[in-house]
Amino acid sequence: MIVPLISVVVPVYNGAETIRAGIESLLSQSFQDFEIVVVDDGSTDGTAEVVGGINDSRIKLLRQQNRGAAAARNTAIKQSRGEFIAFQDHDDSSTSHRLEKQLSFLRTHTEVGILGSRSVIIDRNGLSRGGHNHPLADEHLRFELMFDNPFVTSSVMLPSRVLKEVGLFTLDSKRFPEDYELWSRISRRFKLANLPDRMILYRKSEGSLSSTHVAKQIAQIASENIAFALGQSSPSTEITDLALWYHKQYQLLSPRPNFSKMFEIIRDVAALLSDGGSSNQDLSAISEDLIRKFIVERPAQYMPFALRLRRHLMRRHKKIVELTKKHRSPTERK
Repeated sequence: MIVPLISVVVPVYNGAETIRAGIESLLSQSFQDFEIVVVDDGSTDGTAEVVGGINDSRIKLLRQQNRGAAAARNTAIKQSRGEFIAFQDHDDSSTSHRLEKQLSFLRTHTEVGILGSRSVIIDRNGLSRGGHNHPLADEHLRFELMFDNPFVTSSVMLPSRVLKEVGLFTLDSKRFPEDYELWSRISRRFKLANLPDRMILYRKSEGSLSSTHVAKQIAQIASENIAFALGQSSPSTEITDLALWYHKQYQLLSPRPNFSKMFEIIRDVAALLSDGGSSNQDLSAISEDLIRKFIVERPAQYMPFALRLRRHLMRRHKKIVELTKKHRSPTERK
């Protein structure tokens, strides 16, 4: 049996309406030496029948009880034979040269452990709603990874040897989001890259991962990334506060956050990542923008008294002006 060069992992749960388009986008790739490993994660809407109805020997359909996307991806990875693993969620689609371009890049950049791309965001009707413009260079991706996930999972391709070295997606619900957690582990051993091409049509779901519970878990992974970058075995209070602040989990901050130290950490991480970086854009400017954003967006209780008073007076003045306009006579308004 001929072993394919690329295995495309497609987890699906109740995706009967969209999975055909996603699979067809893969079958129409300019590079054809691949297999598609679809794992039906306990669907109840006829998903398996839709996939089974697509006549192509490169499609391998596996079925399991509903265990979540992380478990479905792991099942697919274990059954994959390719030298490279590509990911695509069931409701997303790839542009026709995606596999060809990513394979070419990874073959010539063997130090890269994660390769993604930018994407077009579409709604449930397939209409464009913007795009993901994540960084491209290794040091910029590492800086963003300190705080959040800079990869569209459906755009990622990586050598299968990377997963053999660092492991698969975590199944520990306390360590979700599982993709951010895995990319963080990989980043500690390999370089990172995104291609500038928009190779994925990413369907934005109506669900949200913006709950306090999920944000807290993202902040925990972020704090570990920052600590690792600084050579610390575990996050300090200031690092934890910095990650919580970034994700607006103000209620979880320590009683008296040390903002000077937090901002110093941002600058230290930027300086470390800039050393030996290949990009022409200095991370110091990006770090200072982040610090300014922190200052502007901070809640009133963390502002100096003078700034709180100024904000209060400005709001009061604006309200008085609005009331004055409202109560003017028609003649006065002219």
